[in-house]
Amino acid sequence: MRVVYFGPSAEMAEVLINHFQLVHVVYEQGSENIQLINMCEWHGISYSKVKTRSDICSLDLPYADVGISYGIGIIFSLNEIKLFKKGIWNIHTGELPKYRGRHPISWAMINNEKKIGVTIHIIDEEIDRGKKISSGYIQRSIEDDENIILKKILRLIDKSLLNEAINNYNNNCMELIGKGEYHKSLIGGFNEINPKKVNSIYLFNLLRSQVSHGGVNVLGENFLSGHYYCESLKFFFKDALIVRCKDGKKLGLFKSLKKL
Repeated sequence: MRVVYFGPSAEMAEVLINHFQLVHVVYEQGSENIQLINMCEWHGISYSKVKTRSDICSLDLPYADVGISYGIGIIFSLNEIKLFKKGIWNIHTGELPKYRGRHPISWAMINNEKKIGVTIHIIDEEIDRGKKISSGYIQRSIEDDENIILKKILRLIDKSLLNEAINNYNNNCMELIGKGEYHKSLIGGFNEINPKKVNSIYLFNLLRSQVSHGGVNVLGENFLSGHYYCESLKFFFKDALIVRCKDGKKLGLFKSLKKL
């Protein structure tokens, strides 16, 4: 199956090469990276940069059966979807329809999910809707940040979900995605957090979810990590800000990643 990939991730492009004939890569202006360019040049795959959605239809794309999107900010219209006989498939790093919208991994972490969903679906013109053709979960470990979870997700996609999506598409095994809940974008981060107004598990998860996004503003200062405070381990918390949360439990907050 010939594929055009829409997205900035070189790692995902490499995964797609394991399952399809990848004939072209399209990425957004501002999201280009040398790893993706190197990958395309090394494999002899052509690539294009677009500024807006309307630029896609003006590209001289090679023939492809399907478009596959991952991590791209473009919301495709029917014009782009119709460029491909088998439509555009989106790889969404969240359980659909439970975690529609941007940053589903962060929202799942903040909500204290112990497993993180992944969904491959054939898109329509509505955000994170259409028809599900494959889905699965990865187990979240307590010290996982978003980058570690993404690596787990890539392995799952490569190992099983893409093959499942291809087989389900060929056998017409699809499931309509319901409306679910749309989660807002976390671009710009969160407002300043007052520990006394949130439970400790919320703050604990929030810190882990925002490592890749610059940390969390707590009482006017930025912190990248936090651990539950233990009086007998005071030496571990010597550089920490100790805060008491709404549920009465204490966390030690660190301005850098505090490894165990």
